[in-house]
Amino acid sequence: MIKSKNIEEAVFKVLMCAAVGVVLFAVVSVIYSVFKRGIPSLSWEMLTSLPNIDFYINGNGGGLLNAIIGSVYIVGASTMIGLLISIPIVFFLNVFI
Repeated sequence: MIKSKNIEEAVFKVLMCAAVGVVLFAVVSVIYSVFKRGIPSLSWEMLTSLPNIDFYINGNGGGLLNAIIGSVYIVGASTMIGLLISIPIVFFLNVFI
Protein backbone atom coordinates (compact mmCIF):
# COMPACT_ATOMS: atom_id res chain seq x y z
CA MET A 1 0.00 0.00 0.00
CA ILE A 2 1.38 3.39 -1.04
CA LYS A 3 1.24 6.12 1.55
CA SER A 4 0.12 9.57 0.51
CA LYS A 5 3.11 11.07 2.28
CA ASN A 6 5.49 9.17 -0.01
CA ILE A 7 3.59 10.30 -3.12
CA GLU A 8 3.59 13.91 -1.94
CA GLU A 9 7.32 13.74 -1.22
CA ALA A 10 8.05 12.27 -4.66
CA VAL A 11 5.94 14.92 -6.43
CA PHE A 12 7.68 17.78 -4.65
CA LYS A 13 11.10 16.22 -5.25
CA VAL A 14 10.34 16.13 -8.99
CA LEU A 15 9.11 19.75 -8.90
CA MET A 16 12.23 20.81 -7.01
CA CYS A 17 14.51 19.08 -9.53
CA ALA A 18 12.62 20.72 -12.40
CA ALA A 19 13.00 24.16 -10.79
CA VAL A 20 16.73 23.58 -10.25
CA GLY A 21 17.05 22.50 -13.89
CA VAL A 22 15.31 25.64 -15.16
CA VAL A 23 17.49 27.91 -13.03
CA LEU A 24 20.70 26.11 -14.04
CA PHE A 25 19.73 26.33 -17.71
CA ALA A 26 19.14 30.08 -17.39
CA VAL A 27 22.44 30.69 -15.56
CA VAL A 28 24.49 28.55 -17.94
CA SER A 29 22.93 30.19 -21.01
CA VAL A 30 23.69 33.67 -19.69
CA ILE A 31 27.30 32.75 -18.84
CA TYR A 32 27.74 31.09 -22.26
CA SER A 33 26.36 34.16 -24.03
CA VAL A 34 28.63 36.53 -22.09
CA PHE A 35 31.74 34.47 -22.84
CA LYS A 36 30.82 33.83 -26.48
CA ARG A 37 30.32 37.53 -27.22
CA GLY A 38 32.92 38.93 -24.82
CA ILE A 39 36.05 36.84 -25.32
CA PRO A 40 36.72 37.99 -28.93
CA SER A 41 36.72 41.66 -27.91
CA LEU A 42 38.87 41.20 -24.81
CA SER A 43 42.38 42.61 -25.14
CA TRP A 44 45.09 44.12 -22.94
CA GLU A 45 44.30 47.58 -24.32
CA MET A 46 40.66 47.22 -23.33
CA LEU A 47 41.61 46.19 -19.79
CA THR A 48 44.07 49.06 -19.25
CA SER A 49 42.35 51.98 -20.97
CA LEU A 50 39.73 54.40 -19.73
CA PRO A 51 36.40 54.66 -21.53
CA ASN A 52 36.31 57.47 -24.10
CA ILE A 53 33.42 59.92 -24.33
CA ASP A 54 32.48 58.15 -27.56
CA PHE A 55 31.65 55.06 -25.52
CA TYR A 56 28.75 56.79 -23.81
CA ILE A 57 27.44 58.38 -27.02
CA ASN A 58 28.14 55.91 -29.84
CA GLY A 59 29.28 52.82 -27.95
CA ASN A 60 32.85 52.99 -29.32
CA GLY A 61 36.16 53.07 -27.47
CA GLY A 62 35.31 51.37 -24.20
CA GLY A 63 37.79 50.45 -21.50
CA LEU A 64 37.49 48.62 -18.20
CA LEU A 65 40.11 50.34 -16.05
CA ASN A 66 37.54 52.38 -14.08
CA ALA A 67 35.56 49.26 -13.23
CA ILE A 68 38.65 47.29 -12.21
CA ILE A 69 40.03 50.07 -9.97
CA GLY A 70 36.59 50.69 -8.44
CA SER A 71 36.23 46.99 -7.63
CA VAL A 72 39.67 46.93 -6.01
CA TYR A 73 38.78 49.97 -3.87
CA ILE A 74 35.46 48.47 -2.74
CA VAL A 75 36.98 45.07 -1.93
CA GLY A 76 39.89 46.67 -0.09
CA ALA A 77 37.69 48.97 1.96
CA SER A 78 35.24 46.22 2.87
CA THR A 79 38.11 43.91 3.86
CA MET A 80 39.59 46.59 6.12
CA ILE A 81 36.21 47.32 7.74
CA GLY A 82 35.60 43.60 8.25
CA LEU A 83 39.02 43.10 9.81
CA LEU A 84 38.63 46.14 12.09
CA ILE A 85 35.35 44.73 13.38
CA SER A 86 36.19 41.03 13.53
CA ILE A 87 39.70 40.94 15.02
CA PRO A 88 38.76 42.57 18.35
CA ILE A 89 35.70 40.32 18.58
CA VAL A 90 37.80 37.20 17.98
CA PHE A 91 40.33 38.25 20.62
CA PHE A 92 37.54 38.96 23.09
CA LEU A 93 35.89 35.58 22.47
CA ASN A 94 39.18 33.69 22.79
CA VAL A 95 40.29 35.44 25.97
CA PHE A 96 37.09 35.87 27.98
CA ILE A 97 34.79 33.10 26.81
